Amino acid sequence: MPRQPPIEIPAPPYLCDALMEIATTTPDGNITSVGALVRGARDALDLANLALRDNILVSLAAREVLLEHKKRGEGRLVVDANGDMLFRFGFIDRTLSYTTAPGGAGLPSMSALRALADQRGIDISDLGRQKRKIMRRLADTPQEDEVIVEDCRPPERLRDEVRTSRPLPTIKPPR
Repeated sequence: MPRQPPIEIPAPPYLCDALMEIATTTPDGNITSVGALVRGARDALDLANLALRDNILVSLAAREVLLEHKKRGEGRLVVDANGDMLFRFGFIDRTLSYTTAPGGAGLPSMSALRALADQRGIDISDLGRQKRKIMRRLADTPQEDEVIVEDCRPPERLRDEVRTSRPLPTIKPPR
């Protein structure tokens, strides 16, 4: 008979609060609570994972593991609570700076375009909600001392730049 994996059930909050207040002694002889030890461990674990995330060598190693396992997306090495090094892969931390809604076609939001136009002192009220025309007008009148709004960079490929080929001819098979 195969072994069942252990079942984990979260403890009720009132029990957690009471157990975090239990006093204990540290190896150097000081008295502290279980909650303080847990908070210290979480802080140390967060610092370790931050150091792993920001290191270029770790990202290269993660990329190698991705290639080795034939996975796509992003890879990240993290340390878990047991001190084991884990490899997480997939599409992690994706934040889009422009909309991809069907009506937006990958263009920046209107609020970002209006903010950039106000910042440059350009009147776009006559264009209404025509995002491409607003972007052309903003691109035609650059300013030297502007703060760049990251939401207003043009997308890499617009929807109307998609090329389609003619459909294949229909061939009837012989009888």
